[in-house]
Amino acid sequence: MAGSRHPYFDGIGPAVPPGALAGSNARALAAYASSGLDEDACLRECRRSDDGMESVLVCVRLYPPQRPAADIGQEEELAVLFTAEDSHPALLATRADFPETPHQNMMPEGLPRCPCVDTVLGTTLRRDGALTPTSSG
Repeated sequence: MAGSRHPYFDGIGPAVPPGALAGSNARALAAYASSGLDEDACLRECRRSDDGMESVLVCVRLYPPQRPAADIGQEEELAVLFTAEDSHPALLATRADFPETPHQNMMPEGLPRCPCVDTVLGTTLRRDGALTPTSSG
């Protein structure tokens, strides 16, 4: 991971052991990221703020294209933030200099970038919303 952490992450609470996370979704993500089952992800740390927000910071290996549209590294640290209600997590890039990308969620000025991620691999979304296999040629 190149660059330093965005200053936002200085205020998201102290580090806590994964087992001390209160939210079941946050605990499940931390357990998976630390399990070694996915060679492209590992747990960096967990945090909890005074208001109950929990953060799971993970390091992920990415496979950028040969000519990427933005300066995304082959390894990036991301934070998944869970509310005290343990619902609707947010994904934030922790790198302070994480670039604007052609496709990302809008965030208020001064907050970390929120990359848009998709779990659909090897497919293309057509204009009518249908998914079709991506052609290699």
